[in-house]
Amino acid sequence: MTADSGSSRDPVLVVDDDTVSRVVLAQMLRRMGFDVLEADDVDPAIGVMAGSAVSAVFCDFSMPGGTGLDVLARLGRGPGHPVFILVTGIVDAAGVDGAHVDAHLAARFDAVDAYLTKPVNTRALRACVDAVLANRSINS
Repeated sequence: MTADSGSSRDPVLVVDDDTVSRVVLAQMLRRMGFDVLEADDVDPAIGVMAGSAVSAVFCDFSMPGGTGLDVLARLGRGPGHPVFILVTGIVDAAGVDGAHVDAHLAARFDAVDAYLTKPVNTRALRACVDAVLANRSINS
C-alpha cells in the first residue's frame, strides 16, 4: 500500500453500505494518490476481491449483508495479505447488539491492522495510513 500516484501497487478497496461515507472516504484516498475500488456490502466486496488484487481494504463494520469481520474472514490473514482497516461509526460503550465489543476485540487481537471512527477526517486517515505503512515496513 503506497500513496504514490501512478504506483504499480494494487488498488485499495472501500466497503460501506452508506453511499456518502463510501464516496467521501474513496475521494479522500484518491486525493492521497491511491487507486480506489468501491463496494456497498459484504458480498459485493468479496466479489471485488475475487476479481482484483487489492493492497488494502477500508471496511465499514455494520452493513445489511453482514459485518466487516465477515469480509476479513474471506480476505484471509496469510503472508502478504492486504491491510485491513475497520471503519466504524459505533462509538457508544454499549454498542449496537454487541457490535462495539466485537469491533474492538477484533482490533485488540490483531485481527485488523487498524481502525477508524466515522466520520473519518483527512488527518485521522493520513495518520492511520502512515501508521499502517510504518508497521508494514517494520514487519517486512
